Amino acid sequence: MPGVTVGAAPESGRLPPDVRPLHYRLDLSFDPWQVNYEGSVEIDLAFERPRNVLWLNGRGLALRRPSLRLPDGTKLEGRVLDVGGDGVFAVGLPAPVGPGRGTLHIRFQGKVGEGCTGVYGYSREGARYLLTQLEATHARDVFPSLDEPAHKTPFDVSITAPAGDVVISNARELRAVAVGSRKKTTFATTPPLPTYLLAFAVGPFDLVEGPPLPPNAVRSRPLRLRGAAWRGSRARLRWALGQAPGLLEDLEQYLGSGYPFDKLDFIATPCDHPTAMENPGAVTVDEDFLLLDEAKATEADRRATSGVIAHELSHMWFGNLVTPRWWSDIWLNESFANWLEAATVGRRRSGDRADVLLVSAARKAMALDSLPAAAPIRRAMETEAEIHSSFNHLTYAKGAAVLGMVERLAGSEEFRRSLRGYLEHYRGGSATAEDLFGALEEGAGDDAVAALRSFLTQPGVPLVEARLDCGGPEPALRLRQSRYLPAGRKAAPASPWVLPFCARYSDAGGVRERCTLLREAEGSLALPAAHCPAWVMPNANGAGYYRWRLPAADLRRLAAALPSLDARERISFVDAVQVGWDTATLAPPDALELLGALVNDPEPEVATALADRLSRARPWLSPNEAAVRNLDDFARRAYAAPLAALGPKPSGPESAERERLRRDLLNFLALTVRDPAARARVAAPARAHLEAKPGARFSDHVALRVAVADGGVAMFDAAFEHFLAASASDRWAYLHALGAAERPALVARARALAFDKRVWRGEVVSLLWALLENPGSRDDTWDWILANLSALRARAHAENLHRLPGLAAGLCEARRADELAARFADPPAADAVAAAAESIRACAAQREASVASLRDFFAQTRR
Repeated sequence: MPGVTVGAAPESGRLPPDVRPLHYRLDLSFDPWQVNYEGSVEIDLAFERPRNVLWLNGRGLALRRPSLRLPDGTKLEGRVLDVGGDGVFAVGLPAPVGPGRGTLHIRFQGKVGEGCTGVYGYSREGARYLLTQLEATHARDVFPSLDEPAHKTPFDVSITAPAGDVVISNARELRAVAVGSRKKTTFATTPPLPTYLLAFAVGPFDLVEGPPLPPNAVRSRPLRLRGAAWRGSRARLRWALGQAPGLLEDLEQYLGSGYPFDKLDFIATPCDHPTAMENPGAVTVDEDFLLLDEAKATEADRRATSGVIAHELSHMWFGNLVTPRWWSDIWLNESFANWLEAATVGRRRSGDRADVLLVSAARKAMALDSLPAAAPIRRAMETEAEIHSSFNHLTYAKGAAVLGMVERLAGSEEFRRSLRGYLEHYRGGSATAEDLFGALEEGAGDDAVAALRSFLTQPGVPLVEARLDCGGPEPALRLRQSRYLPAGRKAAPASPWVLPFCARYSDAGGVRERCTLLREAEGSLALPAAHCPAWVMPNANGAGYYRWRLPAADLRRLAAALPSLDARERISFVDAVQVGWDTATLAPPDALELLGALVNDPEPEVATALADRLSRARPWLSPNEAAVRNLDDFARRAYAAPLAALGPKPSGPESAERERLRRDLLNFLALTVRDPAARARVAAPARAHLEAKPGARFSDHVALRVAVADGGVAMFDAAFEHFLAASASDRWAYLHALGAAERPALVARARALAFDKRVWRGEVVSLLWALLENPGSRDDTWDWILANLSALRARAHAENLHRLPGLAAGLCEARRADELAARFADPPAADAVAAAAESIRACAAQREASVASLRDFFAQTRR
């Protein structure tokens, strides 16, 4: 096209800021049984300066006949210029346009994808369904757009589909008209949405009306609630739908704001990644959570379902009503949703122990945050790999824990008032962390903002060393904070955090609590008491996002007082014992002794702490077979009484804690200790399942692994047949089991599946991960991965490539870290490579530091 200058593609895929979308009109036509679909889009645009090149997002689309209509009626024919990367393309125009407005029209053809991103299809009981998953950057896979979260615009959506299919989108249906043997469904205009929140579903869904949601003090209109799932699953929708009204009303009352959209549908998806997606008015949820069989569901199932629903409903405000301006602030979505999930479920379903689960999740985040290369929650993100990698434990669990800690510092009412002000001020728009900080300064105070900013912008976990001092006029804790790093890890010194610190301690037969804001590297906390406290817990209620350390004598005194601590504090105590081991300030035998005294604790995470450490130590003792046998004997004896007390799984209801504890203990004995009786007990139901006709569901992944590992060729073949017949959400379980094969010939067959077209591209990395979980073939598998790396990169789904370096994190030899750094030198994977290499080197260092004392400890059979 003469006179058109394209120039360089936008750096890192970011679009020029001087072109803004104002409104989308999207018309799509689907046949769920066909791979290709047709569509057209009109985008009203505002131009801030003259230009004759329009940059947009689009990937894998056949684009046709772009044109731009100006307000005076002039129509400019454009041409697609394929010059971009990262899903970016350009439309060249014959003459400059702007400043001003125009409407861009593009016809296109797209493809229904495999896996669970973009627009994807699945089959169930002879019927075909389509769903979407557009977060974070998959809207560009479905239609041409300006696919960035700051661009919030209304959408008008029309979808043509088979006449017998149900069609759902974000807004309510306006009309459906026949188009030959098909029908065209038109939906109401949505409120302003970013492209990643657009959603639709097509197929012969069962629809179930949930209980009505009448108007309330903050919502003036009634709200329609529905569930949608594959045909024949109607009855299993009702329990989850019954949870939504109470959880939604609790959020509305807490935030002082009514649900901001015109209807609420929950749609079952066969995909387990992500577990759910907060599309306004059309929330998708993994069917394992949404479709509950009330007769068979355990308390753990109900707890998980209520948590998922609360999380997605929280997003209606944090993410949907107010959207992050860019992905560097995705914590404004996910940290708040995790924190509100726990708070809301805690208020509505106190037996679900959401506060305990929040503390447990924070501990998992600390494992990632303890890496020297750990990234801060809030950081610059440009590439798609960086954006996708930000959906991790730090964003979700660390962010939620920090918010809870800051709320406690600010005061619950002051914190809530600040959040209400923030939501009201940025209602319908987008915001940044600085916008939230401004709202918090007004309502919660400068200390709250300083603490939150400190934990958001600085990576790592604080370690608070606490020492009880009873030599002054009153007892006190002498405090020193630094960045927590296990032995073998090094990092640049951290600046002190603005750290809310609270301790509980004994006083004259009672228990008291005191708090301070630790701003400097050292400080103190007075503990008013009649006498020197018999014990001190340096993390009251386990609510602080930090690790702590006490002198060995004080740690033992606290151990004696564990019955006085709640579950969150006992989890924090376990973490402190592990901190002592990992920092080489507590000898491994002493740590095992302290953890061994906790095996009868009713809290699963506390009772299984010994098992976790033994699982880590066992491969370190190899090839000393006598030491390994003695460790196994020690483990069997330690858990014989707790497992006997739990008994067999009852036929009736059971608490989620007892159910989890029995499962975790059996899995430990079966997988780590390789106890024959435990393996037979675990594998029996899985073996019966695999011997039956494929198609039925089976949820115990560990049992499948044991059955395949012990079952030889017959069980391997059966597991593969079940894999081929399984739904999308169940395929992973069988793939995971195939990776557990132990015979060399079967291990080779499992590896070869990485190049088998019957394994989806998006499943390749999961298969490799399952193979590397197998200790007997881990090193050989890693060598095989390195030998086939180029082919595996070409085969794996692009979105999963950033996960490849992380596969090595379970290795424990320093030379493997060097291999990783040498073979995965790509810039997009730099963070993942650094994290995995550090994990390997740290494991090697801890193994070297611990193995001698462990061998001595297990040198003879222990009583």
